[in-house]
Amino acid sequence: MRKTQGRVQEAASMGQDFRVGPTCWTAFARGASELIRDEWALKLAGEEGARLNARFMDDLGARFMKDVVALRTVYLDNVIQDFVQAGGKQVVILGAGMDSRAWRLQRLARASRGFTLFEVDEPVLLDMKRERLGPSVIAQPLCRRVEIPAALTCTEEWGGALVDHPNFDSSVRSLFLIEDVSMYMPEQDFRAALAKVSALSARDSIICGDWVPRITVQGKLPGATSDIIAVFGSECNSPWLYGPRNARAFSNLLKEAGFATAEQLTSRAIEREVREFLPFGMAQQKIHLSIKSRSWTSYAAWAMCTFAPARLCAGAPSDIGLRVYMATRE
Repeated sequence: MRKTQGRVQEAASMGQDFRVGPTCWTAFARGASELIRDEWALKLAGEEGARLNARFMDDLGARFMKDVVALRTVYLDNVIQDFVQAGGKQVVILGAGMDSRAWRLQRLARASRGFTLFEVDEPVLLDMKRERLGPSVIAQPLCRRVEIPAALTCTEEWGGALVDHPNFDSSVRSLFLIEDVSMYMPEQDFRAALAKVSALSARDSIICGDWVPRITVQGKLPGATSDIIAVFGSECNSPWLYGPRNARAFSNLLKEAGFATAEQLTSRAIEREVREFLPFGMAQQKIHLSIKSRSWTSYAAWAMCTFAPARLCAGAPSDIGLRVYMATRE
């Protein structure tokens, strides 16, 4: 562990961004949420995730950000599980960080024969994940798991590694997940990543993930939200760098890369949908997550009713502009 931490500190001193703080905090947020059953999350979060949580959830009152992470995670979990149930054979997580889906998504255990989940990220983060989970857990994912150690900005490197891997086939339908990544990349690097995903995707392949708008990146949100985000980025050595102007601009960005947007949802849109469930006595019910279109809304409804019937997080701004999306290769 100390060896990995030393590499992280050395990289940070050189001005390199490995998203260590954000990915550790995201793991902590998942582990602290009753909405997500993730027995490995807090171990993956480590001391860094706990420290950031104490600083931003307790000191700055940004509890609403954990709710956003939980809902985003559930939405993307279901996109992946729908894809797997439909017979999809390969999922690629770009910026896998401390992601534990290879161990916690039960649908992966029943995937089609030959299914592979690829995790692409900085070598230092993949090393950290192995050290924190330990050899016994790493050796027992629910599906075949392949690590691709490469910086996300090195598109030719990770793209070439996927093409050269015997279990990846660019001629069959794939799913690419880009979660909690786009805002930390310069625009040209994110565009290059989309172009590489497009080049590796067969027709009807899926790309999904999240993004935040330019107004959020530029710190122009009302109240204290922008200050919280700015301090978070500073302490993590991972400031937010890029956000498209609006949903139409992001759809156009995907279209330029050859993808047709299927849907985009904001946290406020999720909140509005959840309110419809409130009169039906769902507040104390834990809804079983079925693998059907939009089934995630029922699960989100249970979480929202349980945690904050009135708002996503009472007394705090609940909209940082974040959107989740899904698009298909044309």
